[in-house]
Amino acid sequence: IVGGGTDKARTQAAEIKKLDPMRGRIVFATLYTAEKKYDLAIQDFEVTLKADPMDALALFDRGIAKFRMGDKRGADADFAAAKAIEPTIMEDQAQLGIKP
Repeated sequence: IVGGGTDKARTQAAEIKKLDPMRGRIVFATLYTAEKKYDLAIQDFEVTLKADPMDALALFDRGIAKFRMGDKRGADADFAAAKAIEPTIMEDQAQLGIKP
């Protein structure tokens, strides 16, 4: 967690969720991934993707959660879907230090 720890991240995620429920859900899901709560992360990403199946970042992040829980096939499918929408997403996220 960058810049303050889990409690601060949860507070910020709750504020984001008030302003934009779907983006807030992604923030919480990303936090769950960092905490190795992959099932919770995937649940939140799936809700987001039901609302917007073309959300490349949600697909990419769900792929990371799947990869880290050992579902390489599911992760590869999510990464491929994310790249089909946003071709440079893997490289863009890697530059931010975000990779499976």
